Amino acid sequence: MNQGGNRNNSQIGNDNSQISVGTAHTPEERRKRKEVEDKITALLDEGNRIIQQCNVAEPKPELLELADSWATKTYTYLVTVRPSYAARFNAANGLSFSYSIGGKPVAEQNGHVIDFIKPRNAVLGKILEELSYDGG
Repeated sequence: MNQGGNRNNSQIGNDNSQISVGTAHTPEERRKRKEVEDKITALLDEGNRIIQQCNVAEPKPELLELADSWATKTYTYLVTVRPSYAARFNAANGLSFSYSIGGKPVAEQNGHVIDFIKPRNAVLGKILEELSYDGG
């Protein structure tokens, strides 16, 4: 709702996955919003699964490609939903950490993948919060 209390129904996205801004939604808008939420949830889960694969002492170079592919797929989808979501996802960054599992250090290369995905997953989580709050 804007300051004047009027419903804001501006359409955002492309024809395949438009979502509207505001809290009053038609059944079609709710269906589209649910599709967007489900897809973003699946992408967030995929990022978490990649992170889980990183929690080992031996380097897994294939995870770099997997993380890059995930990020590209996620960014491409977010552009179709709302370009500002894609921009936030692309701009996400965070601190670098050293990780350990069972007292043994996680391979440095794997740690870089974790550091790459975690802030982007945080953005996806925030987008889901906003969609849930906005969608009522």
